[in-house]
Amino acid sequence: MSRPEQEGPGTAVPGPSVVELDLGKLDLSVELAAASAERHHQLLCGDREVADLLGAWIDALLDEWNRRRG
Repeated sequence: MSRPEQEGPGTAVPGPSVVELDLGKLDLSVELAAASAERHHQLLCGDREVADLLGAWIDALLDEWNRRRG
């Protein structure tokens, strides 16, 4: 399935779902930065539930980061 070039937060086309992501292949620093920026945006918009979900995603990414370093 082909995807448009522009996707992710702030665009009309969502990025890949969590199911499609392979943590072993992610550049975690880029993913952490994007998740942090999106969480901040959701907090500014007043959507605490989505911000909390993004916080959980950030925690999972940090766990993977530490696993890779260990």
